[in-house]
Amino acid sequence: MKTDTELEDLLRATLASHAQDVREAAPVPPVTDLRRPARRWLPLLAAAAVIAVVVATVLGIRATRHSTPTHPSPTPVPTSTRSGSPAPTQPAPNGMSACQTSLPAQWATAVQHDASRYGADSAMPLAISADGRQLLVARDFGTSRDVAVVGTSGAPRPIFSVPQPDQNQVQHASIEGDYAVIDLQRLPRNANGVLGTDLEVVLVDLRNLHSTLLDSVQESDIRNGRRTIDGSVISGRHVYWDVKTRYANRTGTLRDYDVVTGQVRDVFSGTVGPPSLTALGISLAWDAKGQIVIPRDVPAAVQDAMTTTAGRNSLITDGSAYAWLAGRQVAWWAPGQNTVTEISFPRGVQPSLVAVAGRFVVYTDTADENFDPNKVDQLLDAGTGAHAVLTGLQPYAVSGAGVVVPYRFAGNFKESPTAAVRLDTTGLPGLHC
Repeated sequence: MKTDTELEDLLRATLASHAQDVREAAPVPPVTDLRRPARRWLPLLAAAAVIAVVVATVLGIRATRHSTPTHPSPTPVPTSTRSGSPAPTQPAPNGMSACQTSLPAQWATAVQHDASRYGADSAMPLAISADGRQLLVARDFGTSRDVAVVGTSGAPRPIFSVPQPDQNQVQHASIEGDYAVIDLQRLPRNANGVLGTDLEVVLVDLRNLHSTLLDSVQESDIRNGRRTIDGSVISGRHVYWDVKTRYANRTGTLRDYDVVTGQVRDVFSGTVGPPSLTALGISLAWDAKGQIVIPRDVPAAVQDAMTTTAGRNSLITDGSAYAWLAGRQVAWWAPGQNTVTEISFPRGVQPSLVAVAGRFVVYTDTADENFDPNKVDQLLDAGTGAHAVLTGLQPYAVSGAGVVVPYRFAGNFKESPTAAVRLDTTGLPGLHC
């Protein structure tokens, strides 16, 4: 095989040869208009055409040699959005019909025995790490409150003590790697029909339990409906929270704290609300368009299969597996799958997704005629289409890497203490009809 230099020399020689050889053009068929003069410039045009082709080829070789690496790397394919050329044709979804079955005994035992208050009167799951190994729980001891991180051993480790526990509590937090972010809220004990108001956004280093106050509001702000923080979240070693000048405002600023550098900057201005980390990225709750202000990578197989806005807005993930709605169908995909799986439900059933953990999807049926307070949560096996009732669990859960943590009431009333139920689905059997 000739080198680029040899090929370039060969083409230059060809250029010189053809420039001398071309004397006249190929015969031209007679034309109907004989009154036009003979085209004496045709021989010159033919010679020029040959020269132009050869010169373009030489220049193309040079350009290629300077722009193409010795070992060209594959062109990356965007995972969150596609633009330019059309997306490649995807395999047809693997369709199946949902079927009702009974919850396997191992699942029923886990729901009962894996519920824990972690040494307190009441415990509520707040967040779980992407690897499923660290769970944040809010604990209430009756006279005090705190936030604890629970590892795989099940032993709680307190990381934040709630000041004035009769007036304040923690209902939202997030965790990533060595850091947890906590929203301290003003929400008096036993308050009914009252929305919590954020007082502080606190970053906790889980390695040494050092706390950093990122932002706060004053008591006068709360009383007079002025400066307001709706919530926070950590993602990619950045902490995001929103700030509004007045409580009633819909517009404000999204702030960003870089955990590594300690720098704070504004990254978005407009309609804001409590930021949350969705499967698509950082979303702001009060934005009716559901826009993603900080995008997150989504596998191309999932991105290409979601064809509606409703599907995108319903997308959930445990960091690996994904589930979303397609009408009355629940779509599911996980790494290693050749195609998306779609499970169809009968008319009259309207699934609402709660969490996905590996091949299992927790959902509720939001159709009014099907509501049963004793059968709120349903468990769907995306591998078989079988689903069963998760008796006693409430329609809220956090999940990560195949671990899902809902909660249950210890008593018969809403005011009853709660217990977190940690279910590692990798050790539980599948469902079958």
